[in-house]
Amino acid sequence: MHKKLIDNIFSDFKDFFVDEKHAQFIKYRIIENISIPMKVYRTGRKSYIAISSDIQFFEINDDTSKIYILFMIGHELAHLVNKHLEYKDKNNFDSQTLEMWADYFGTKISMSILQNGTKFNQMLTANFKDVNIGLEIIFHALVMLNDTLYINTNSSSKYLNSNERVSTVIAAIAAFLTRKEMIMNFKFSEKEHADIGCGWGMAINKKCYDLGMFDKLYKTTKKDDIDMFELTKNVLIIHNQLKQKNKQIVKGLDLKHSYILDTSYEVSKPNQMMINKFNEKLDEMGWDIQL
Repeated sequence: MHKKLIDNIFSDFKDFFVDEKHAQFIKYRIIENISIPMKVYRTGRKSYIAISSDIQFFEINDDTSKIYILFMIGHELAHLVNKHLEYKDKNNFDSQTLEMWADYFGTKISMSILQNGTKFNQMLTANFKDVNIGLEIIFHALVMLNDTLYINTNSSSKYLNSNERVSTVIAAIAAFLTRKEMIMNFKFSEKEHADIGCGWGMAINKKCYDLGMFDKLYKTTKKDDIDMFELTKNVLIIHNQLKQKNKQIVKGLDLKHSYILDTSYEVSKPNQMMINKFNEKLDEMGWDIQL
């Protein structure tokens, strides 16, 4: 079950590339005696995802546990495809930037596999095309990630606190659904991007609230003195260095997933429009939070 699950996740992601040549760098190995569940390693000029052999002891008995594994692998795939090992962190801020982006981009990879893949989806019981059903299970998997991984990184300066990591994942789910709706309905204007993004952001956070998941997901009292605007700006700086003169960091993705995942790392005007509109909606609802 464990190896088949992992193989299907990797196979589905490779299917998003136009040919096998462009996807041949996406590899994993089961490794004994590593202290963490998964990590991207580099041997010479080649990188791969190392997965601890201890994963065989993890109980996979429902859709939630399978989504949990998917999101863990998605995080490492984000490091791998964005060539993060080719960048030497200058400070903790760089490390936090890369780990935050692996949470965000990795979630978009995971959601792509979940909604657009075939083999992994066949191993699931629920219909994840139905967002109302899928989100509840995803939130439960996110609780597992928070309880077993994110909270344990609160003592590390390499990561944002667990609350911020949860928020990053939820934002990435909204971003995935936004771009998927845009490409399906051919709505590409800045205003349409902002409107659709705001709509999904509100819908997902409301779903989380209605399910009573906030207290399960936002547990830590630790505060980070982090400027999210500067962090996001650093994402663009780092990845444009990694991109060099190429149009995208990741080459060979099909048109749909090239748009959904987007590794061009260009400044996007709709982002601030979306945030402003989202904050206005929160004020109208009386929610004392801001993006």
